[in-house]
Amino acid sequence: MQYEFVAFDTETTGFYPVQDKIIELSAIKFKIDGTILGKFDELIDPQMAIPVASSKVHGLYDADVQGKPLVKEILEKFVEFIGDKSVLVAHNADFDLKFLGAEMIINKIPLPPVDIWDTLGLSRAFIKNIMNHKLETLVNHYDFKADGFHRALTDSMYLVHLMNRFYLDGYTLLQMEQVAKISHFTKAKDILTVQLPLSLMSIKKALSKNLDLLIDYEERAGEVVQSIVEPKLLYKTEKLSFLYANEKEQIIAKSFQIAKLKKVKVIKN
Repeated sequence: MQYEFVAFDTETTGFYPVQDKIIELSAIKFKIDGTILGKFDELIDPQMAIPVASSKVHGLYDADVQGKPLVKEILEKFVEFIGDKSVLVAHNADFDLKFLGAEMIINKIPLPPVDIWDTLGLSRAFIKNIMNHKLETLVNHYDFKADGFHRALTDSMYLVHLMNRFYLDGYTLLQMEQVAKISHFTKAKDILTVQLPLSLMSIKKALSKNLDLLIDYEERAGEVVQSIVEPKLLYKTEKLSFLYANEKEQIIAKSFQIAKLKKVKVIKN
């Protein structure tokens, strides 16, 4: 059984796909023996401000990404880079695949039909008596040469080293596959499945027929503001559901909390 692997990682403006954005996407194509076959490393303009708390984690600031390519262009290049036969590798893979999958859906990019192995699952299966299974802990555990953390290309290289270490420790590819908690980009569709109250079902009509909506929305101060929006999609976090839409004449879409939508009406073009 032979595999061509691609280790990948993202840096983002926050924790929630759709409302937060990818600002860095990197990947390394490799063989299990550690041979590097290619690298992919791109910064992305998120068209929004990067929160200070996020910048403190990855060290990326607005000036670093302003004017960089937009996510659609980078994702198209990424899909071409990984191909349709590679096995992808990520640490805590659900986080990255949901960000990438959601953006692919938003930008109408077909979801790559590839398996994604989670090194978090591998480390939990293969490494015992360790404080935790965070990537930084694993790097220190194996005494890999460290060059910082929370930059996408650097973290991707750690995954290459980690996969190679499991292989050198005698674990077969079949053993790895059995505990890798394999997932797929289609998992991103989970966050786009939203249940609406009957009073707001016209949102789905607008989405299916590419029609605008007139909405009454409760702002933070309790004021209800009326506006015309072009709906893009519905999505949810662990606790809340949202309509993602462009206000008329605005280029950048924003999130409207479903619970604060007081009234919606389809506008026929």
